[in-house]
Amino acid sequence: MTLQEEMFALVAEWKSSGLTKKTFLADKPVGLPKFNYWCEKYTRHKAVSSLPSVGESGHFRELIIEDRLAEEANKVLELTTRSGLRITVFG
Repeated sequence: MTLQEEMFALVAEWKSSGLTKKTFLADKPVGLPKFNYWCEKYTRHKAVSSLPSVGESGHFRELIIEDRLAEEANKVLELTTRSGLRITVFG
């Protein structure tokens, strides 16, 4: 088991325990600062892993870049956001 797996298991155990961090860590070989670091890392990991993957739920769309875009003054790609921001990529 890797260090990350061990620490994530410890964080999950703490979350389900209902105890404060200080009380939970009283008999554990981990200090509060190190545990706080792993709690933050665990939270970020869970947030990223809960994002939909490409193609799920229509959140991401495949872009097909046609050759004719490159012919237009070396412009490879131009995107316009809903707010009006225009992003142009030249090749």
